[in-house]
Amino acid sequence: MLVACFVLLLLTATASANLNKIDLQEQDAPKVTNKAQGPNYSVNVSKVVERTTPENTVVYQISYSYEFKGRSAVYVKGLGTVPAKGQFSYMVPEPQLEFRESATGPVIATVQLEETFRTQGSESTEFPEEAKFPAFFRSDIWSPPATFPAAAIKVINKYFPSGHNSKQTGQLNYYITTFRNLLVPNPNNDSNIRNLRSQIAIILSQPYDSANDRFTYHIQFVARDRPRMSTTWRYGDDRSQATITAAQEFINGLIGELATTGGTRK
Repeated sequence: MLVACFVLLLLTATASANLNKIDLQEQDAPKVTNKAQGPNYSVNVSKVVERTTPENTVVYQISYSYEFKGRSAVYVKGLGTVPAKGQFSYMVPEPQLEFRESATGPVIATVQLEETFRTQGSESTEFPEEAKFPAFFRSDIWSPPATFPAAAIKVINKYFPSGHNSKQTGQLNYYITTFRNLLVPNPNNDSNIRNLRSQIAIILSQPYDSANDRFTYHIQFVARDRPRMSTTWRYGDDRSQATITAAQEFINGLIGELATTGGTRK
């Protein structure tokens, strides 16, 4: 009887020690960041840079490549439906990437983001206040959905090299750009236009009216200007008509260039 009790105590103590060892191993296990890997997929984030806006909001500039074997497409939070293999560079409002089977499907991979390096000094990125965007929008039709993010980001990066922030609200994805300088024609060499500094930023959102492997995307834009000696930006009716006209022409060209990359025009 005493031998049996001794053996039972020994087994209990050994099991407890093993459980404590497992707990310590789990606590000491390194946190995996900037990558995710499984039997049929891999995600590798090569760049993560933390930036701040003038309103002290943090965004993360990222670059990554990914592949999901056995699938034709996946859904990336903030981007939308994308091919099952590719690479992207843009900004995100939170330190995490999320891949799903579809917009409402289960999560198939999550990547926690960690800075790959810190830049010297402050890295401030100015995004427009969303409240300053008018409700008016331009729209076009796109098909097929999986080709849209790559085409849109290519065009956005061409015209807004300072970057854009991608975020998701409900089932809609929003690409919000920084400001860029706007070329304002001045055929009559008007001094007021010559001394004007004009800028534009856009919000591109999708998908709307999804049906039969196609959807509609919207583009909203805000333009602002100021005389070169002024430090105050003008919005709305305070802007020069030359700035407003130049902004509208810029959007016409942007939509036209998007269409040539694969979208179906109205």
